[in-house]
Parts: sequence; structure tokens; C-alpha cells
Amino acid sequence: MKERPTLHTVTDALLALEAHDAHGFTFLEYPDGEISHTFAELIARARATAGWLQSRGMNPGDRLALIIPDAHEFVVSFYGALLAGVVPVPLFPPFALGELQAYLEKTARLLQRAGARMVLTPKRIERILWPVTDTARSVEWIVALESVSRARPDGFDPVAVRPEDPAFIQFTSGSTQASRAVIVTHGNLVANCRAIVGEGLVLDPGGDRGLSWLPLYHDMGLIGFVIAPLFVPVSVVFMPTTMFLRRPLLWFEMVHQKRATVTFAPNFAYSLVTNRVTEAHLRKWDLSCLRVAGCGAEPISAQTLETFLERFSRAGLRADALVPSYGMAEATLSISFKPAGTPWRTDVVDGRIFREHGRAIPVERTLEDTIEFVSCGRWLSGHSVRILDEEGNILDERCVGEIVVAGPSVTPGYLDDEAATRATYRDGWLHTGDLGYLADGELYVSGRKKDLIIVHGRNYTPEAIEWVIGEIPGIRRGNVAVFSRPGPRGTEEVVVACEVRSNDYDSLRKAIQARVSDTFGLSVADIVFLAPRTLPKTTSGKIQRQRARQLYMEGSLAAQGPRGTGRSVPLSHLVALRMRAMVSRVRHSTRRVFHSGE
Repeated sequence: MKERPTLHTVTDALLALEAHDAHGFTFLEYPDGEISHTFAELIARARATAGWLQSRGMNPGDRLALIIPDAHEFVVSFYGALLAGVVPVPLFPPFALGELQAYLEKTARLLQRAGARMVLTPKRIERILWPVTDTARSVEWIVALESVSRARPDGFDPVAVRPEDPAFIQFTSGSTQASRAVIVTHGNLVANCRAIVGEGLVLDPGGDRGLSWLPLYHDMGLIGFVIAPLFVPVSVVFMPTTMFLRRPLLWFEMVHQKRATVTFAPNFAYSLVTNRVTEAHLRKWDLSCLRVAGCGAEPISAQTLETFLERFSRAGLRADALVPSYGMAEATLSISFKPAGTPWRTDVVDGRIFREHGRAIPVERTLEDTIEFVSCGRWLSGHSVRILDEEGNILDERCVGEIVVAGPSVTPGYLDDEAATRATYRDGWLHTGDLGYLADGELYVSGRKKDLIIVHGRNYTPEAIEWVIGEIPGIRRGNVAVFSRPGPRGTEEVVVACEVRSNDYDSLRKAIQARVSDTFGLSVADIVFLAPRTLPKTTSGKIQRQRARQLYMEGSLAAQGPRGTGRSVPLSHLVALRMRAMVSRVRHSTRRVFHSGE
């Protein structure tokens, strides 16, 4: 589709659709049926919200926190803030009253970090949020959404917005460190969204329809399905995230019913539905409509995609529909895509050479020691990707190092955090903190620098070990964290923390030891069995390995069943581990060392 050159900001894109009645959004408001609006209707409501914000004294550049679980109200409020020149700050809503105090404490910290002047939220949440103002001193108002319902669209006074102006504040997920507030400009969004809808997904407004259950307080759901469709207007169906969590297979039931052509999800979601789907479902569904089944937001397992495709192809899913991708909040959203409509690729490399020398040498799949990586495709046009070693030198193809990115999608930095910005954004390049390599012009992501496990001089990515353990019956797949602890004489030892469905701990322990030893030649020093839903995760469902390690080192990772591998650990060694953890925390608090990425 021919680009509209006058769209320099997201506000331009919104105003260009004020009379667009051909497409829009449908919200499946579980369990109350659905609500549909054309883009013209959505933007009319957004104008009313913008006028209301202006009447309440919110000025261009002021920050508005959105704690809104309802996708319909979230979209209208987000669009309204953009029209008013107000900077929205999406935050996650409370999930369980039993965790309310921890939620309020974290929300207060995020509000203060974002400098939010107002919080907009439903009345049922507004009633419990007031304690956050004790810490978040920037907050002047916490306002119930119901107060906005009487606003009129003719009260809106248009605001001039520039490409370099902040569009919204996106908090990183916090999988390896505390969440940071990323400043995303209008220019960043225009560049990234045009690349997504044009060269990445090649959206067709006449034939495409999106479907998403992703939470809108994270970038993949928000940018991919709320902002990007403004640039090539396509209809989108929004499922509540809770609907997917309660009944994951409704995701593909809705793809079938709504004839969706584009959907996206993290790796764990594809694993989950593959485990749950039955032959009855596959006979019932027709998934031939699905042109793009995107996968991103966390490391992608080749086995997960292969198993998913093998099962769901029985319902008509095309092999080329799978679209692995790579991105992060600091790059707005997307960095690379497998081109839509082309076969997805994997790279099988020599495991020993990869671990010992950091090189990805292709070998036959039939060899004993191999590692398989999924190609995340080619980076967006107008952008550059390099692989650097520890000294900052550019590496050749198939050499593993840190992924760095440059281009118009790279955001200007972190809000009010100059030290972190300087450490992450250097000489025009975003240092992602992710490891990977280039081969034949495509990007392969192998893991996180901060999570890398080094044993006897060999590098191991925890994701690869976690995927192998997750295949063991009785282990909750996608709920495994592998990390290292200091061992004797300066060595590192492997620790496994995993959620389990079985209480046959002895058999599980032996199975984990054997699987890790057979696959990687590694010994497991300790195993911690956890009850379901107790492994530390981010609000977007990513495993927090560093947090799990910290809890383990403190002795507060809530275990069930017997600990360990049967090998005793001397008390003096445990004391030393605790002391090292204490020293590490003191050093961290007095001399902060910053790393990039979500």
C-alpha cells in the first residue's frame, strides 16, 4: 500500500481516520458479548476524552497513567491522551486481592518514576489505589473512568505534536532487572509501525483482520494491535487476556470464528495450546484463513514451533504462516521479522563449538551434540544490526556476541535515568543485552548476556536447558528457571528451579539430572521443586531468572518436597553463598551497573 507521507505522528494517523467507517475494532467483553466500533466512532470517543483531559487541566506533555483492564476503555483513553498531547503511561491492573499490598507498592514506584500527574482507572480499582499517593507524590488526581463518560467530542482543542515529542512511556517487563521507563516518541512509532505493516506483515486493509489477547500495557499488544493498524487501517478483534488465561484454546476458536488473518503471541502460548488441543478441536476448526501466526517477546523454541505446526496443520494452518520475530521496548517494538509468506528457518549448529568458542557452525541434525536456533528474519529497512564482542569490535558472520541496533525506531532513552541511558544507548547504537549471531543476512538470538551460564569455560544458554527439562512429564513446561550459583574454588554450578505437577520428587530429580547430563554434559548441583504459579515472573509472563536466583541465594525460594540432588552442601558453603549475595546487593545499591533490554 502507498504510504501517506503526511503522517508524521500517531496523532496525524488518528485524525486521518476520523471519517473512516470501513474498518475498526471489535472487543469481546467476556462474558458480556462483544462491542464493535468503526475507527470514526473510536476517534469521536477519543476526542471527547481529549477534551475532558484538557478541561481537567492536563497540559501537553503531562503524563497520564492508564490502569484499565478493559481493552475497549483502554483504547479510547489511550487515543484520547494522544489527541490531547498528554503522554499516556500504561500500567498493569491488579490481578489478585491477596497480592494487593505488593501491587500497590510496585505501582506507586512506577507512578513516581513516570512522574504521572493523573491516574485514570475504573471505579472498582480507583477505590483501592489511593494509598499509592503516599509514595507517588507526582499524582494529583486518581479519577474513575466513569467520570469521562459524559464528555462531549466538541470540547476538544487540537494540539500540535512533533515527531520528536514523547508519545507514551513504556515500562520494560523487568525480566532481568527492575522495570525502566522507556520514552517512545511519535517519530519512533511512525517508523516502527510503517515497517511492521508494510515490509513485516504486508497488511492488506481489504483482506486482513487481526486478533489479539495480548495485554495492552505491554508493547507487543499495544503497538502491534492498537497503534500499527492506524497506518494501514485493518480491523482487529480484541479478546480479554483473562479469557485466554482461563481457556487458552479460545484463541484459535476465535481465529476460526472471526476469520482472523494475523495474530501474535509469545513462545509459551504456542506451547500451551499445543498441549491442550484435541483432535475434536482440530476437526472443528478451519485455520486456513490465518496468514500470520507471529511469535516473539521471549526466546523461541524450534521444537515448540515444529510441534505446534504439526498439530495445527491438521486444521488447515499453513506452514508459512509462522512468523518468528525479535524486538524490545527500547527499539519501540520490532527489530526483525521473518518475511510473511516465506518458510520459517532454523539453524542447527555444533553444540561443543558454540559453547567453547562462541561460533555457530552449521552441522547435520543427526549429529549427537547440536543446538537448534530459530531465525528471526531480516531487520527492518532503514535500520542496522551488528554483533559485537566484549571489547566492542564488530564480529563476522556466525560469531556470537551482543546484538546492537541503530535506526529510527530506536528510542531516545530512559525517563530521568541518564546513567542507564548512557550505558544502553552508545554512539547511536542500542546495546540490547541479548546475544546472537548473523547468518546469510538473518538474525539468530541465542540468549541474554545477563542470564548466560558459564561452567568450566563453556557458555550455556538457560533457555536451551529449560526447554529440555520442560519436556519431562510432571514438570510444568514454561515454568522452569535455570541459573548458576558460585561453586568451590571460583567455579559456577547449575541450579534448576521448576514448578511441578507430580509429588514423585525422587523420580523427577533423577529425570532432570539424566536429561541435563545426556543433553549438555552438565551436572545439576541443586534442584528446587515449586508449587504452580510460584516461580517469579514479570507481568507479561517472562521468567525472572535473576529474581529466582536472588531468592534462592537468600534461601527464600519457596520449595516444596525435598531439595537438591542428594549431594550434601556443607553449611559453611551455604553461609558463604548468603554472604556473597549480601555483598552483591550492597555493591549494587552503591555502584549501579546498568544493562539494556527488557
